[in-house]
Amino acid sequence: QRGRMQPGDALLAAWVIGILAVAGPAWQREPPLFAGDSPPVMIVLRVSASMQQADLQPTRLRRAQQKIVDLLASEPAQAAGLIAYDGSAHLVLPPTQDHGVVVTMAQALSPDLMPRHGDALGDAVALARRVLAEASLGGSVLVLTDDAAPFAQPPPTGAPVTILPVLPPGREPRAGLQAAASALDARVVPLTVDGSDVAGIGGRLASAGSMTQPPGEAERWRDGGWYLVPLLALVVLFWFRRGWAVLG
Repeated sequence: QRGRMQPGDALLAAWVIGILAVAGPAWQREPPLFAGDSPPVMIVLRVSASMQQADLQPTRLRRAQQKIVDLLASEPAQAAGLIAYDGSAHLVLPPTQDHGVVVTMAQALSPDLMPRHGDALGDAVALARRVLAEASLGGSVLVLTDDAAPFAQPPPTGAPVTILPVLPPGREPRAGLQAAASALDARVVPLTVDGSDVAGIGGRLASAGSMTQPPGEAERWRDGGWYLVPLLALVVLFWFRRGWAVLG
């Protein structure tokens, strides 16, 4: 007696389902590789003789290094990189989730290690933006400095910039730093004795600079063919019915 489902029907259904599964149907985008919960931040730290002044105890440089520690502690999921500059800009670390390494390297910086004295803020910001662009994960730039010289030419546009002037609370930044902030279209957050400056910066950096697609790289889609495997297994179960091997 002919039943509702014959071996040929099951075989055809298995073929169709298998072809669809192997074709890799996709309806969900995958996030970029190595993308974290928050866009990364490139920390640009001025390491100069002026940062050794003690109007901020113990020194401006030490206070800036402590602010870096506080910021990373407030944003544990955010990748951070480090650039040091004086008369020249140098990449110390690309963005990493290992905040301990960032803190260790930042605290080890001193003006004696810098090969050239001066003010290369424009080069440092350009380098930070280039590192973020190459990572293609969006992100922003945080500058910790006590002053700035006029730019010979503004750095290329890119990731948004936030400036934390490492100056005693209540002291206005000099005209050079204000001009640099205007040229970089940067937001200036005054340094405070409590953690309100870190809280404001942390919230801004966590949302600034959305993730982007790497140039020349196609969008990555999640393979949904695996969801058809249970259905394929269900069809294959019919072959365990008595007499189907003979009929097939």
